[in-house]
Amino acid sequence: MTPDEIRTTAHEAIACFNDPSRRDEYFARLYEDDVVLHGYTPEPLAGKPAVRAFYDAIFAAFPDCRVETRDLFVEGDHLTWRFGFSGTHEGDFMGVPATGLPFDIDGITILRFGRKRCVERWSVADFLTLMIQIGAIPAPVG
Repeated sequence: MTPDEIRTTAHEAIACFNDPSRRDEYFARLYEDDVVLHGYTPEPLAGKPAVRAFYDAIFAAFPDCRVETRDLFVEGDHLTWRFGFSGTHEGDFMGVPATGLPFDIDGITILRFGRKRCVERWSVADFLTLMIQIGAIPAPVG
């Protein structure tokens, strides 16, 4: 894929992620069937069904979740994306029942693309802050 094709694919996938009626399209547009994701539990997530199961749990816990692009760079077959992730805790998340509380965290991810889609991804997001914001753990004092 060319850098422009990678950039276009990313923007189309982000639009699908942010529209609950198009979330099935997110997986079809972005990931190859044998994709591998690093930085997710369990590590790594291998194959589109495992990736889909991870995100389905996120969508169930935070049905209004959205991502916002803060920076997006493409170099060769790699895309680096700094993002914001926000939503409302409306379902069980990691054993924490819905609180109705909003969250807004930062993250960064690097995607490596093959001939048509992402084949490998590395991500880090501030889930500690998310757990504090939804009231699952106390905020640090000081």
